[in-house]
Amino acid sequence: MTHTTSVLEDLARQIAAQPEAVAVADAADKWTFARLGDGSDRLASCLIRRGVQPGQPVGVVARRSAAVVALFLAVLKAGGFYVPLDPDWKPEKLAHVCANAGLQLVLDTQTPGPLPDGVTALVCGQAEWEAPADAAALSAIAARLRPEDPLYLIYTSGSTGVPKGVLKTHGAMQSYIAAFTARYPATPADALGNQTPFFFDASAKDLYWMLHDGWRPEVLNTGLFSQPYHLIEYLNDRHITLISWVPSALVIVSQLDTFADILPNYLRAVFFIGEVFPMKHFLIWQNALPGVKFVNLYGQSELAGACCYYEVDRAFTPDDTLPIGRPFANAEVFLLDGDRVVTEPGQIGEIGIVSPALAAGYFGDAEKTAAAFGTFCDHGRTLRLFRTGDMARYTPEGLLVFAARCDAQIKHMGYRIELGEIEAAANSLPEITGCACLYDTAKNRIVLFCTVQDGATKASLRKALREKLSTYMIPSKIEILPQLPRNANGKTDRVLLRTLLP
Repeated sequence: MTHTTSVLEDLARQIAAQPEAVAVADAADKWTFARLGDGSDRLASCLIRRGVQPGQPVGVVARRSAAVVALFLAVLKAGGFYVPLDPDWKPEKLAHVCANAGLQLVLDTQTPGPLPDGVTALVCGQAEWEAPADAAALSAIAARLRPEDPLYLIYTSGSTGVPKGVLKTHGAMQSYIAAFTARYPATPADALGNQTPFFFDASAKDLYWMLHDGWRPEVLNTGLFSQPYHLIEYLNDRHITLISWVPSALVIVSQLDTFADILPNYLRAVFFIGEVFPMKHFLIWQNALPGVKFVNLYGQSELAGACCYYEVDRAFTPDDTLPIGRPFANAEVFLLDGDRVVTEPGQIGEIGIVSPALAAGYFGDAEKTAAAFGTFCDHGRTLRLFRTGDMARYTPEGLLVFAARCDAQIKHMGYRIELGEIEAAANSLPEITGCACLYDTAKNRIVLFCTVQDGATKASLRKALREKLSTYMIPSKIEILPQLPRNANGKTDRVLLRTLLP
């Protein structure tokens, strides 16, 4: 398995092979590989003239547009690394990220909102896109790029709500893309419907898969996800063959019975990552699209892309759980009970990942990096290992099955309980359309938040759960909401839910 040194080499290869093919598009604009290369060259030259130095972080306001990809590439060509910024962040979060990353310059395709003191904006308009390119300077910078050089710095809040920066390298991303495309190659005839916002980590796999294999990601308008019929209609209009979405986005389509009215005519593969896909909703997708390949991906923000995959190869029942499968060729996964490796089927351990695709660490936090990215000895090998905080088990066939987050295991009424097990049981009920389970430590009680079909009551839900769960696992409180709060990536916002504990 071979891969290039930097993502810029993949871009150059596509420009040489198919300059007029569409590289990335949105509803209003299309960028060919030639335009992407030329535009990023010109903008990168502007950055060099403005004094951007090798290894410097540059913020990019990551709007839902194809042009943003050119901004990312321009930062890389100038020798820096980019920091995607959510245009809707509150001022406090933006200030924290800018200070933590040491940002002095932020790029945008339009005039951004107020920036913290000491941070200036470069609005990329006609003058920047038409500025002369400094071919000699760009060539010299490209020649100096190494696999260990930073590619981008992504900020994720995790369960604490405090943003932490995870630094990815060119080598880490190229290692993942080489392993992923060896298993799931695409062709220039493919097009991917991009759901993940560019300020979320999972979007990077879409962009760099595109650069490697030479096909088109289509940046989907967020508003389409509130109109599932029009979403599928748009996928058909644009001949979308691939999607890689969080399960919550897929559930929006299945829970409204969209497939009774319209089907995606060109779709050949559905990838999903980031959270558990409720089985009853997965079965709706699978039954509606029997010729489509479904792949469950597993990864962490501390890893470029994913480390495990499971290509659905059999029938499942509503009470089953989809495996997260096996590691890609560039990764090793260990289940750990402390420092002991768990190999027995059914026994639960924490997932540890060894891979060249691991992130460099947490930006500006050597202590946290050392705690999470430790060393691990395996048969005389000393390995760099990331402990994920996710618990899993092996099936008798050797497939990994996600069990729960370490921090989602509670002790209640003297029993150890996985909140994910309660969620799985609740999600299997036909009257529940979505749910999230939290433990209220202040009141020592389990709280289930859910959205339901008309007619369902707290009493009817409690009665149904008694048939699926042990008495000590029945939620003390059931809260029915009109909708579950979502973050910008479409995943359930558990931090916000905690503020709603009754």
